[in-house]
Amino acid sequence: MSGGFGKDMQKSLIRVAIGYSENLWHEKFADALKTRIEQGYPFDFDVVHLDHHDWLDVIQPYDVVLWKPTYMGPRSVSYFKEKIYFLEKYLHKLVLPNFATIWTFESKIAQSYLFHAKQVPIPETFVSFRLVIPSRVCKMLVILSYLKNLLARPVKMCA
Repeated sequence: MSGGFGKDMQKSLIRVAIGYSENLWHEKFADALKTRIEQGYPFDFDVVHLDHHDWLDVIQPYDVVLWKPTYMGPRSVSYFKEKIYFLEKYLHKLVLPNFATIWTFESKIAQSYLFHAKQVPIPETFVSFRLVIPSRVCKMLVILSYLKNLLARPVKMCA
């Protein structure tokens, strides 16, 4: 049998919660799991509403949470990160995408830390929480401002 389940390996049922999404991504996850179940994988799943007030009670019986929010932006990603962290750290659920994956999403600061640590070549990035900005950064901002006016289109100066 495919999927890493040998004849001698006992299959224990894996309960999967698929997070409902307004853009209907949950249907694609459900279809994929139906296919896997037909192939003999030991899955059982339900579509659940992770945005409802009772989500903590609803999520209890599941081992895995598959979730793709309807949209991502700075506010929603913060909310998404908090729920994922809680599900993983305190409820010990396997969440996809997990916190390590989503941590850098919509966070240029987190991305710059990760890229620096992994020595990924990137354009010069400056992250500081100090009020005094070094002169080389000020020069860079002046150049960006000049280019913005020259090109007459929006240039995002800060993340």
